[in-house]
Amino acid sequence: MQKQLQYLQKRHFMRLGFLLILLSLLTLAGCGGNDTPVSSSFAIENQRIQESAACLEIDLNVPILSGFDSAEAINKEIRDRIG
Repeated sequence: MQKQLQYLQKRHFMRLGFLLILLSLLTLAGCGGNDTPVSSSFAIENQRIQESAACLEIDLNVPILSGFDSAEAINKEIRDRIG
């Protein structure tokens, strides 16, 4: 029984080690490649919304994203959540 437990623990640590190595390699691979600086690949602008009513005052700075594929979808999500 003791040998089975040691074998299972060793196997567990080997799997964990393999996953850590794989994660490290994927992280390095994801960070390499395109040498385009991040600042030139996308932009964030502000849109200021100010409204006043008798009992309510609103002053919002809303980010407007651009320069990447899903920017418009994210901007739409932000607009929908603001109302």
